Amino acid sequence: MAKKTDASAPEVSLCYNEACAGSLLDAENDIRYAAEAGFTGIELRFDCVERYLQTHGGKLSGLRRLIENSGLKLRPLNALYIYPEYGLPEDHDPRGAELEHRLELLPRLRDELGANAAIVVAPLLQNQAAAQRYSFRDVKAGCERVLRLLRERLDSVKLLFEPVGLTRSLVRDAPGAAAIIAGSGISGAGLVLDSCNLFLTRQDNVFDFSGIPSELILGVHLMGGIDPQTSEITDQKWRRLCGDGNYVDTQAFLLALRHKCYSGFVSAETFWEGYLEKYSHRELIMYAKAGLESELLKAGFTVS
Repeated sequence: MAKKTDASAPEVSLCYNEACAGSLLDAENDIRYAAEAGFTGIELRFDCVERYLQTHGGKLSGLRRLIENSGLKLRPLNALYIYPEYGLPEDHDPRGAELEHRLELLPRLRDELGANAAIVVAPLLQNQAAAQRYSFRDVKAGCERVLRLLRERLDSVKLLFEPVGLTRSLVRDAPGAAAIIAGSGISGAGLVLDSCNLFLTRQDNVFDFSGIPSELILGVHLMGGIDPQTSEITDQKWRRLCGDGNYVDTQAFLLALRHKCYSGFVSAETFWEGYLEKYSHRELIMYAKAGLESELLKAGFTVS
């Protein structure tokens, strides 16, 4: 049952992202505990599904039954990590092998689990200096070409492009990511807006999505964070679940989303291993749900 604030409030669905307990690689308990906590959706990770296949004789039938019995809705798979040179004759990047493996696995996950969407993460390089060697013109052309390749390979899978605000990322903001989607000319594609990634674009709490078409916003990740004590943030370990750190103004982020009348899924996604030192697997997922729901209700959303 949806929890409401007022009749005009946009309704969003609570989603759990397996990254929160990602090091456990335990898709079965992620599903069980997420359903028990009251989440209505889950973002499965490729590495968690791959571990499941390794420990269950390469079969997905048990995982399919577990998802069906849980009542959880499958949200986009995490994630396809692209780079501008992917698929070119001169491409010898070792990341290509992992990407190819996931592209080969995804149709099976679509057909056997009903997974019909995947997140495509903006290209990440080793450091800021490497990223600065690229002009945005070249990045845009490269990413548009890669998105078209992915569409050819995954003709019935939604592609959710996620800009990443780290200084080593080649696409750091939502307008740039939106321009790439438009330039690619593909259908069935949109954006994932991540509170921490978009904070990192300028390391400020000014969020403005007025220039982004509402229909392009297909997913949201909502987290807070602690002060990383550095101006060049190179990883995501500073992220925290809602309520654990106010370095990111999640209410300002949500207000910008309300202005777009967003009504899709909102996920909790952190990468800090400290949570598993403090909480059991089950407790962590319960805690993630409570913080996410509280923050959304505070911002005036209806949650389900």
